[in-house]
Amino acid sequence: SINKCPFCGKNYSAKLPINLQQLRSSRIKDQFEICCLHFAETSIIPDGLNKNYPKVIDFVQLPERVNKLYSELWTIGKFELFQPGYYGFKGSYTILNTLVTLFIDSKKLSLNMTLPLKPLEYLGEVLVPETGIRLIAQDRNITLVEVAEVMRDSIAFGMYVCDMEDNDISNLED
Repeated sequence: SINKCPFCGKNYSAKLPINLQQLRSSRIKDQFEICCLHFAETSIIPDGLNKNYPKVIDFVQLPERVNKLYSELWTIGKFELFQPGYYGFKGSYTILNTLVTLFIDSKKLSLNMTLPLKPLEYLGEVLVPETGIRLIAQDRNITLVEVAEVMRDSIAFGMYVCDMEDNDISNLED
């Protein structure tokens, strides 16, 4: 069925969570969030699905996959710009937590090794991006060079899909 956004008037066919459908707020923030949600559901998500971006990421297995990259990550020392897109903020957070366990909690990474950055900053700015790049390359069976395009292109998709709850994802398929 086709629905009309109560704020911007655009048609959409995806189901909004019931609390948003009932919301008739005049607050600009609420209006913006609703319009962003139906834009994601009508444009961003279908585009990402057409590009075979994953609807579901196994966050339980993600730490194990990061652990397997340990020796490769240990040798990295360059900076890369990383957007949390493909894995979303939840994936970036999971990757960071796993790296904290591998490198900081184990005391294998010291301040002297990461200067001028602090070890946690080094993880966030260097190793999280490098890990994300390698995991995307594994997921899609592509080269590290090809990953850059996927990362740029999947930012909005990952922010919406990877950070959604499982029941929200199943509603997208309906």
